Amino acid sequence: MSKAQQTKKRILEGAIALYNERGFTNVKVRDIAEYLQISPGNITYHFPNNRELMNTIYDHMIASIKAVSVSDQILISQGKGMEAPRHFLVQVSKYRFFYKDIVTIIQMYPQIALKHQKMVNRQIEIIESLLFISVGKGYFRQEEIEGMYKTLAEAITNTLHFWLTRQATKGKEDDDLEGALDHISKLIYPYYTEKGLEVYFPEVAAALQR
Repeated sequence: MSKAQQTKKRILEGAIALYNERGFTNVKVRDIAEYLQISPGNITYHFPNNRELMNTIYDHMIASIKAVSVSDQILISQGKGMEAPRHFLVQVSKYRFFYKDIVTIIQMYPQIALKHQKMVNRQIEIIESLLFISVGKGYFRQEEIEGMYKTLAEAITNTLHFWLTRQATKGKEDDDLEGALDHISKLIYPYYTEKGLEVYFPEVAAALQR
């Protein structure tokens, strides 16, 4: 990695750290420069404006999410499907400022708004396909009403993307990722078959067999 690339990486990491700590709207270029002990000009050399900085951060966030999502189908085939949302939440928590200030950010940067809309819509499609894989594995019931798994996919996606926003609006400093996973687990619980309960809720399955 060249010196310029190293500096650019430091700027991105510093900006993310400060945004997470203070909130996106409370951080200026001079704050990032002071935090990194470099000149503001050094930052604007690599990122001429805030739009370019935020677009780069957003692209990094999406890349990190995609990197952990490639194993989702494998996790489901191994009966570890709940690890998929856990991996997603761990990644987005590294960029918690984005979700806590999402309304402001997408209003300021329309390009990010478009990218994010496409990403969310694509994620709904992916989650729906993963739910149908679980149906094929016998973990979930067959679709009884057309579109019921699409609706469930939308509900799961909403939880994944708005949990941190929810925590912020409730005045909670803790991300409470386990709370998000518990919420998702309860969303999908009614769809489990007996086999699914044996894999994901063995204690419940055992109690039902008594």
